[in-house]
Amino acid sequence: FGTEIEATQTLSDYSLATLDACTMKDANGGQFEICPPESFYWEHHPSVFGGYTGCVGENLLVPCGQDGFGGLSGMVAYQKPIIWNPETQTCEDTGFTPETSLYWIRSGHPMDKYELVKRTGLNPVIKFPFVRGPYPSYSWGDGHGADEADLWPVMKDFLVYLGAHTEAQLEEFNGYPTEGAEQSMDLLFAGKALEFALTSCTRHFYIFTEAPGYGYDFDQAAIWVNTRASEFYANETCTCWPNCTEPTIEFTQVGWFPGTPYPSAPGGDGENYIATSSNYNSPWIETLVMPENPSGAIKIAQLPTYKRVCDGVYVYPMYFGHRNWRVPINEMQDCSGWAYSITKVYSASFRAGLVSYKLNQPNFASAMTRMASLAASGAHGQLSDMTWMGYIEFMRLVMASGPIDSPTSWIGAYVEIMKEKYGALIDATANCPFMELTNPGGGAYSFWIAKPPMYGLDLVDFFLEGFGVSAFSYNWGFRGADPADYYGAGVTINDFTRMQLYRDVSVYHEVARRMQLACSGSAADGFLTFDEYVASKTARRVRKLSDGQMTHEQHVADVKAVAPRLSDKQAERIADMRLNRDRFSRRLATECAGENFASSCIMNIEAEEKPSFKAI
Repeated sequence: FGTEIEATQTLSDYSLATLDACTMKDANGGQFEICPPESFYWEHHPSVFGGYTGCVGENLLVPCGQDGFGGLSGMVAYQKPIIWNPETQTCEDTGFTPETSLYWIRSGHPMDKYELVKRTGLNPVIKFPFVRGPYPSYSWGDGHGADEADLWPVMKDFLVYLGAHTEAQLEEFNGYPTEGAEQSMDLLFAGKALEFALTSCTRHFYIFTEAPGYGYDFDQAAIWVNTRASEFYANETCTCWPNCTEPTIEFTQVGWFPGTPYPSAPGGDGENYIATSSNYNSPWIETLVMPENPSGAIKIAQLPTYKRVCDGVYVYPMYFGHRNWRVPINEMQDCSGWAYSITKVYSASFRAGLVSYKLNQPNFASAMTRMASLAASGAHGQLSDMTWMGYIEFMRLVMASGPIDSPTSWIGAYVEIMKEKYGALIDATANCPFMELTNPGGGAYSFWIAKPPMYGLDLVDFFLEGFGVSAFSYNWGFRGADPADYYGAGVTINDFTRMQLYRDVSVYHEVARRMQLACSGSAADGFLTFDEYVASKTARRVRKLSDGQMTHEQHVADVKAVAPRLSDKQAERIADMRLNRDRFSRRLATECAGENFASSCIMNIEAEEKPSFKAI
């Protein structure tokens, strides 16, 4: 870059690109990046980490220029190359390397910033000039105006640019800003529930989901709808009579596999309804994710359009490798409303999203306005200019970066990144005897299924003990559906693992190396081979039946019995991993089951759980 802006010169002498470069130079980011992947430059307050200045983890802003997963304890627990010494207030080398570290690859925290900036040459800067001072006024509010009026038109331009919708299709919708896809989906569920609660006997709604499927915060949606309980429809023919205006809205998510009988549930009128019923009094609402989380599947709608709301957080070309890296516009389902977000195209820290709804469903449109006014009320913090203005600016930045098929455009670069990640995993596990990738190129997550030698042996545990990867089992995502009905006899809910694809690309090359070793009958240093894992798992199951939960010492002895080649420290590390995972799994089962395994519950436990390792 090389020059400074002179005070005597006017800003008109410089392009916006130059000014963005100046901003990034000051931040030591963008083309002036000084930090490794998954970290960025930050200057802490003197009271925080002793005023540490330098590279910090993008997660949790912990010192030392590496990923921040697990916080300070995670530096030790995951055997990272560097740890923070709180006594000396310095970063210290541990002697561990990326080849010996453990990897946290669970929830989808986007960490592709380093590669995106390198491959596009962009300096992504969102500018917020402080030029207005009043309280915001939005279209769902007091009727004074619509500050956010430009957002939906720009969003429509963006969706057309992505190839996700046509201009004509989008004319049927209106949209409101939100703080992300989760809030948008909760608003859609609330809007649909309110629509039917005001006009029918239905109070208990059943969410039809092709398994496996993502979970939302239905409790929050119910809270919003129940604020309108005094207006609910009331009639002697309803099963809720005479308490029809009580706050009794409920949601239950139900899984289903294609080729199996459709589920049924009682409606508020006392009749029983099959899920695909077109009857207005049916209690069923369908939800689809495009493409699905975690399977990457492009699902086919089963219910009438007015009974369906859809999650479009992944509607970007880089998640459609199974469709030649293009959004398959002809396979996009017709939905009453869509949730969109910036999260899965760059940042989950920058909370910005949009919820759209069909204008030709007036009762639903009215309900959406009422729910949006509640979710973005003063008590909920309203909605900042920075949210919707920043969203507009980011979409314009992406569109201006070039055509989606250009490898230096934002989307084109992201496509190349996903190709590289998927390619590494596919090559490493070709003809693997105990597992296979179900969705090569499809979706934001790699979704793995066990093969017969691994059936019933908890594939996700081998990810930890055989690859050193902490991933999700997703056994809660089937929502009551039996995977054996779809995948074949012998397959259980514990024969799947979801590993997100949002870590830096270097992480997946290392994981692929370990997978290739395991699939060939060997193992990376410090981990179990497949045969050793099977022997250990079998012995542990017999022991648990007679003695219950195993202690740390018993786990160490078990590891040494099946893998005497491992050092004591390595055996202790595997014992620690098992106990940490058991604790997390128990909390998930006991605390999140009552919330339909909502993402908010899972993420709260993830944030609270700090790995404990005796081995280091």
